Amino acid sequence: MAAYKLDALLEYLEREWSVKTRNRFLEQFIEAAKQLSRFPESCEESCVRPGIYKAVVNKHTALYYRVVDDQKTVEIITVLDSRQNPEDTIQEIRNL
Repeated sequence: MAAYKLDALLEYLEREWSVKTRNRFLEQFIEAAKQLSRFPESCEESCVRPGIYKAVVNKHTALYYRVVDDQKTVEIITVLDSRQNPEDTIQEIRNL
């Protein structure tokens, strides 16, 4: 689901804004993912579901993830853009 949502967001940014905006966001997203890989439990735990963390990518976007204990691997669950309906994302996380 996260890959699908990320692809849709990238398409939206390119279509509605520009390739430059899309690429800048993608750089921010990759940097956030790298930071999480180094410090997986550095973000605030989400109040939506125990064991799910929320990382802010920029003022419009956050990603929700969990840490797989055996390897301390970060699994990105979903991406939330503030221009979307946040209730859909919250429900998606609750249904895990």
